[in-house]
Amino acid sequence: MDYYKAMIRALLLFLLYAYAMAFKSSNMSCPDAEREALLRFAGGFNRTAEAEREALLWFAGDFNRTVAAGFSSWEGKNCCKWEGVECNDRTGHVVHLDLQWRGIVSNRIDPSLLRLKQLSYLDLSNNYFGSISIPPWIGSFKNLNYLNLSHSNFYGMVPDQLGNLSRLQILDLSDNLLTLSNANWLSRLTSLLHIDMSSFMIDDASNWLQALNMLPLVQDIRLQFCSFGNFPQSLPHVNFTSLSLLDLSYASFYDYSNNSEVNPSLPDWLFRITSLQYLYLTFSGFTELIPSAIGSLASLKVLQLEYVILDAGIPSSLSNLFCKSCT
Repeated sequence: MDYYKAMIRALLLFLLYAYAMAFKSSNMSCPDAEREALLRFAGGFNRTAEAEREALLWFAGDFNRTVAAGFSSWEGKNCCKWEGVECNDRTGHVVHLDLQWRGIVSNRIDPSLLRLKQLSYLDLSNNYFGSISIPPWIGSFKNLNYLNLSHSNFYGMVPDQLGNLSRLQILDLSDNLLTLSNANWLSRLTSLLHIDMSSFMIDDASNWLQALNMLPLVQDIRLQFCSFGNFPQSLPHVNFTSLSLLDLSYASFYDYSNNSEVNPSLPDWLFRITSLQYLYLTFSGFTELIPSAIGSLASLKVLQLEYVILDAGIPSSLSNLFCKSCT
């Protein structure tokens, strides 16, 4: 009997706590300055001057119909209740802004978002930003640990200011029209765990591999559909001690001095990443033979080589790697 009383008492305490937290969250209101910043940001997608002025004070202004559908909940004083917006339960500051798939069609992004000083999560993916460059001011969010700008029609060079995001853990810039000409900014993202730069043009950035190699915590590097102008065959010191996934699927390689596509060998540094578990090379432009050194990838679980031209077949070291218990 005492056991059941204790269980009932514990259940009641849990329900009271859950109610208190729900009440607290529903009554949390974001600061006026952050509410106005969000409204100004949303209003910036309308090209009329009236909406730009009124965005500081009231719901979203006179949006065009495409944008209005994505911001229909952005009304009322408490922006913590707006769709895509999350606030810190204790301070009420906006910390999470998820605007993926909002039907945004615009050639500008209003920098009023900089007033969201505590922002740690920003997702603007799967919108249409009209081939504008990534705004350099995005590198000013000192607390940002998640940034997703994928599939949004950004164009041009990646601004060096992104390297200021020292707390960033996840960076997705994939499937835009972006070029990497100098990768020094990458080496400053020392907290990075996951990076996706699929569909990049990496024609002139000879230091991209060295920059990624300086990231001590990176676990996941995705470079699908990238165009490489100078793919490094050597790396003096391999520092990828945490890397578990490398995706080079559909990569292409060019010799711009001769204006021709080339098919390089698989680089030797690749087989010194002993932590690697997943290696994807499907439809990549690599050719020639797989060296026996591939057997040193003792942690490897998945190797995809579809449509890769192998001049000398598969070495026995690879067979042994995936068939350790075979007789």
